[in-house]
Amino acid sequence: MENLKVIIFDFDGVIFDSESLHLEAFNEVLKKHNISISEEVYYKDFISFDDKGVFEKLIDDKLIIDELIRDKNIFFEKYSIDNGLLFDGVYELIKKLSTKYILCIGSGAKRSEIISVLKKFNLESFFEVIISADDVNYSKPNPETFQKVIDILNESENIRDIDCLVIEDTPGGISAAKSANMFCASITNTFDKSLLVEADFIFNSYREIEDFLLLDID
Repeated sequence: MENLKVIIFDFDGVIFDSESLHLEAFNEVLKKHNISISEEVYYKDFISFDDKGVFEKLIDDKLIIDELIRDKNIFFEKYSIDNGLLFDGVYELIKKLSTKYILCIGSGAKRSEIISVLKKFNLESFFEVIISADDVNYSKPNPETFQKVIDILNESENIRDIDCLVIEDTPGGISAAKSANMFCASITNTFDKSLLVEADFIFNSYREIEDFLLLDID
């Protein structure tokens, strides 16, 4: 990785500690359809999907799905963003990495959710490109999210897939990064490292990532 230029962060589960809040929001809007997602099922079957992907696995009617996506987004932004926190050490990592690398976000979250959180924690200025669920046709583990990051960067830069490192927390996210021919570092925020073995590197903390990527910076 001697030519590493770009760090692409996943959002939920990597920057924003919000997966339990997303589960709460899904279950809130699914109540009227008598559907409930258990924590075990959510982390096993849905963790890498965007909102559309989750609802499509549960309900066939496209009109209902569109309504659920809207209602879930409203609930999450109104009640959950204020209660969510950044992972310990991630703000410092982002700030330090921004002195050496181009930083981007490649996420299955809604753009409005991402921007709201970044503004709340004064992080928006650190990221050059943000690709959200609103910007792709296929969610992770499809590589489209990360491929679009490069497409936008290459409007003004000269970036190859092997110049990028993705930071992910789920097996689906890792698969997407590897399918995009990028390096991938996983953080054990959501899953045990035994489930993250497809990643090139596995870290237990942001300090470990900082030490790995910034060894030559005082």
